[in-house]
Amino acid sequence: MENTENEEIVLSPAKVTVSVKLGIMDMYYFMLRHNYSSYSGWFGILISLGAFGLLLTGVAKGDQVKTILLIIMSLLFTIVNPLMLWWKSVQQVKLNPMFQKPISYGFGADGILVEQGEEKAPVLWDEVCKVSESGKHISVYM
Repeated sequence: MENTENEEIVLSPAKVTVSVKLGIMDMYYFMLRHNYSSYSGWFGILISLGAFGLLLTGVAKGDQVKTILLIIMSLLFTIVNPLMLWWKSVQQVKLNPMFQKPISYGFGADGILVEQGEEKAPVLWDEVCKVSESGKHISVYM
């Protein structure tokens, strides 16, 4: 379906409609998965595990500065970053008005009709760049 700037996109009727209200844990799970499923996420974990291994082997024995740095590096991607992502999730869900009302997704032959309250946004299938599924979550990247 071709779209110019002045045309309104009209999708065929939805065959399946799903209504979703995103919660804090849903947002947290998305952020964790998004951050730690990339190469940089895995690299961060490896840095933390490597620092923890160096800490356990006693590389910094007797040097307080090195010991403190290794402790910080050990905790950075395994404890600190997930806690920061959880806090960002809480803030985003509670403070962003978009997450206060359910969002309805109508899946049809031409694309997805996203509705929330009075607002509607059609998304054609060629505008969907990635879909990932895990457990009870499906993420559609547009």
